[in-house]
Amino acid sequence: MERKQASDFDPALLGLFHRYVHGVISRREFLDGAAKFAVGGMTAMGLWEMLRPNYALGQQVAKDDKRIKAEYTFYSSPKGNASASARRNCTGSSSAWARARPLSSRLCT
Repeated sequence: MERKQASDFDPALLGLFHRYVHGVISRREFLDGAAKFAVGGMTAMGLWEMLRPNYALGQQVAKDDKRIKAEYTFYSSPKGNASASARRNCTGSSSAWARARPLSSRLCT
């Protein structure tokens, strides 16, 4: 089944879903409200399935993408070692993290 676009749904239903996603209303409240938009063989649960994001369909970034810089750091501690990885956008991100770092550490070279 082809994934629907936001323009395929009633704006009031999208507003209801927005309130659910951001925790303003519960799932039960969403389903109760969505029931009035369910027509024909469609159910409120079917609407929820169509509206919820499918993260598996998200865009994948190539491992060797030049716009991304991966950094790996290893830490040693009395209770054992740990490692952490960080990935950052090398296209001049304006995030707070990037602004807080010196310019020399923000450049991907």
